[in-house]
Amino acid sequence: MVWELVTGKDAWSHVAKLSAIRRGILNGERPQWPEPAPEGFVAMQELGQSALVYDTDARPTSRQLLMRMNTVVASLEIGDRT
Repeated sequence: MVWELVTGKDAWSHVAKLSAIRRGILNGERPQWPEPAPEGFVAMQELGQSALVYDTDARPTSRQLLMRMNTVVASLEIGDRT
């Protein structure tokens, strides 16, 4: 989901079948991030990459991801919205 937020595209649109996506993920395939990330989205890209780490022990928990995402989103807010 973070990949799609950063790129504005469907991560697996090039794959026709869900089974092929599953097989690809199990074989270690991951969406390729744009280089460089769009301005203001480097932190979001880093967050997304951390969520895609294959080793589950090295991956952040859902709670950690939420906390980090809230921090990133807060840092992207411009101006006072009151």
